[in-house]
Amino acid sequence: MREFGISSLCGYLMFQLKVQFFAHLTVAEVISVESFSALLHSFIAVLDEFGVSHARAKKAALCASEGLMIVRYLISSVNQSK
Repeated sequence: MREFGISSLCGYLMFQLKVQFFAHLTVAEVISVESFSALLHSFIAVLDEFGVSHARAKKAALCASEGLMIVRYLISSVNQSK
C-alpha cells in the first residue's frame, strides 16, 4: 500500500474545492440542483466499488457531505415544492 504524498493530498484538495465551488454555484442558481445531485452521486458511487480503500472512501464521503452542507436548505426547499 502506498502512502499518500503531497500530490495525492493536492488532488484531494482540488476535488474538495471544486465540490464546494459547485455547491455555491448551485445556491446562486447558476447550476441546477439536479446537476449537483449527479455530481454527488459520482462521489457516493466510490463507496460501492469493490476493494475501495478506507482513505479513498473517507475522502469521497467527506467531499459529498461538505457539498451537501452548503446546499442543504436549497435541496430541502426543492423537495418540499415537489
